[in-house]
Amino acid sequence: MIHTRLFPFLVLVGLVLTGCTSAKITGQGSKPILVNQPTGEVDVVERLNETKRFTFDYTGSLDIADVVGETLANSDADALINTQVAVKSTAADFFINLFTLGIANAYTVEITGELVRTSDGMTSRIEDGTVLGRSASLDALTVDASQLAPGTHDAVLTHTDGEFVLVKPAVR
Repeated sequence: MIHTRLFPFLVLVGLVLTGCTSAKITGQGSKPILVNQPTGEVDVVERLNETKRFTFDYTGSLDIADVVGETLANSDADALINTQVAVKSTAADFFINLFTLGIANAYTVEITGELVRTSDGMTSRIEDGTVLGRSASLDALTVDASQLAPGTHDAVLTHTDGEFVLVKPAVR
C-alpha cells in the first residue's frame, strides 16, 4: 500500500530532475573554435589534447577557453578545429566527491582537436563570410536556412561583442 503512494511521487521527482542542465558548453576563446573541419585548405600546426579538473562548480556551464584558452592565445595557429569535448568523472573525481560527500562536485574535462593555420587567416574568412543569424542568447538564435546550400555543414558559431553570430565562412 505504501509503495503505490510513493511511486507517483518518485516518478514526479525523476521527471523534475531530468529537466536540469548537466552541461552547457561554450567557446569564447581568443581564436575561433570549430567543431568540424572548415572549408578550404588548412595546415595542421599541432594536435591538441588538454585535460583540466573542475571542483566546486555547480553552474553546469563550461567555457572551452577555460581549458585551452592559454594554449590557443600562445600559439601561432589561426583556429582550433575538429574539436571534441568530453566531460568525465575519473577515479580521482570519484574519490574527491566521496571524501567531500559530493560537496566538491568534481569532474574532468578533456578537449582534443587540431591547431591549424590557413593561408589567409581563419578570422578574415569569418569576418568576410555570410551572417546566417545573430542573437544575444543561443536560445533565441535563428538561422536564415535559405542561405545554406543543401547538405552543407560549413557554418561557424562565434561569440563577439556580447552576441552569438552564426556565419558561413568565405571560401578562398
